[in-house]
Amino acid sequence: MTMRETWRGVRVALVVDKQEVDAHRVAAAVKLLPELTTDASRIESAADRWTWNVSKGEGDTLENQVLTLVTQIRPRRESLMTLQRDGYAVHVDIAGTAGTGSPMVLRPAVLAELASLGVPVTVTCLSPTGSAEPDPLSWLDA
Repeated sequence: MTMRETWRGVRVALVVDKQEVDAHRVAAAVKLLPELTTDASRIESAADRWTWNVSKGEGDTLENQVLTLVTQIRPRRESLMTLQRDGYAVHVDIAGTAGTGSPMVLRPAVLAELASLGVPVTVTCLSPTGSAEPDPLSWLDA
């Protein structure tokens, strides 16, 4: 994986959305392994969203985060498909702060691993403060 210095704070998350998320049901479907949950890795739950932010700590690479997520989730792929059939939206989100023209490159083998999950992938460009950019194409203006 190659990433220029301008991509900062990259994180990978499994996101499950529904108007009323049953956090216990989602957690049971995902069955996170204790060795894959760290202080830096966290679960966030709200009324309409359940998120597992994958990280092993400061400096964890995008590729490592993707492979950690795939290792955890692939054996539970059928459980995710059941959630989807029951009206849940499941996707993987890759987010980070990008500078003008900065690329994010993943090796084809890592992308194939991610694709093996069978869920959509979104890429979120964050502002320097860490929030979602209101205009995701604002970097084109520079």
